[in-house]
Amino acid sequence: MRELRLYDPDYYCEVTLRTDGGDFGFDLNDAGLRDLIYGVFAEAVDRYKVAVFVFHFMSNHYHGVYGFSSPQQLVMFFAFLHGNLARLAHRTNGTEGKFWAPLKVFAVAKDAESVGRRVRYIMGQAVAAGLVDHPGQFPGPSSVDAMLYGKPLMGRRMDNTQRCRDAARLVGGAKADEAYESWVELRLSVPQCWAELSSAELRRLYAAIAAELAGGGGVATNEDGQSCGECLNLETSSISSRAGPAPESWPQQPPEPDTSDAPSPALPPKQRVPTRHAEGAGVYSQGPVKPKQVGSQRKRSRPPRLLAASQRLADAYDERYVESVAAYYTVKGRWRRNSKVSHGALRGAEIKLPPWMLLGALPLRLEGEV
Repeated sequence: MRELRLYDPDYYCEVTLRTDGGDFGFDLNDAGLRDLIYGVFAEAVDRYKVAVFVFHFMSNHYHGVYGFSSPQQLVMFFAFLHGNLARLAHRTNGTEGKFWAPLKVFAVAKDAESVGRRVRYIMGQAVAAGLVDHPGQFPGPSSVDAMLYGKPLMGRRMDNTQRCRDAARLVGGAKADEAYESWVELRLSVPQCWAELSSAELRRLYAAIAAELAGGGGVATNEDGQSCGECLNLETSSISSRAGPAPESWPQQPPEPDTSDAPSPALPPKQRVPTRHAEGAGVYSQGPVKPKQVGSQRKRSRPPRLLAASQRLADAYDERYVESVAAYYTVKGRWRRNSKVSHGALRGAEIKLPPWMLLGALPLRLEGEV
């Protein structure tokens, strides 16, 4: 049975998505692939207005933290983004079939310390894997350059719809790929807990996190699997937790460029990371790395966990989740009974409500119910 997810806009959303079987589906040294990934992200943000705070791609998985205003908005964003990323990887590697493993979604508290820990964990992926010494040296798709140096993340958007139409209608087939390309900018949003920071202060905060990672801080985790860092306590101690922005104000625009006389930090040279050579039909093999077993052993499903620095917030989230699940099953049972009585074709059928109805379980009323 699919695990119910609490898509609650009162929290941010962290995503961990791995390739099926742990295969390496992304070449981190391919600059053209990186531009196309940025283009897919930019189009997804433009369509569904989801706020992107930080993301980082590795060869066989990616992490991201997002803000959203409704569960339906987030689900549609995931469907568009992850579906197009899978098509892009198949087209690049010459493969087909299932690409992604099951999606892992976690809620993240909106206070500064909780958000900072998740930013540090995601920013330090390449450093923890031993691929680079500093997050800024990572050549693959990530938000590091925009966060540390204010460099625009420019991506190539492909108009595949028009290309398919031309392939069917034109005598000579579709035009060259360049005729369907356009350059777009992927704009990162600023978490509400840091909205009052200037661009210079925000970059100093990100730079402190990157410097700690480069200095051997690693991505140490506590017993709950959450990353820790002394620089976060120092930089965010004066920032109070705030509620999220209004839905219509998302995504927030990035901070304005720093116009002070202080010289901007130079971008470190990108470091080429080890490339996984293609085998067979172009599937990247694990090489000497032991593949992570995905789906080989089914574990007992657990409720979604809130990634927060405060245990009090985590306990309150767990209580709310239990109440919402109970209300969800109550409404599901009522809907099943009423629908089977009024519609004979539904008798004996298994009825599954969409997961985003979890939040709407309490106020939902069935047609004809008093």
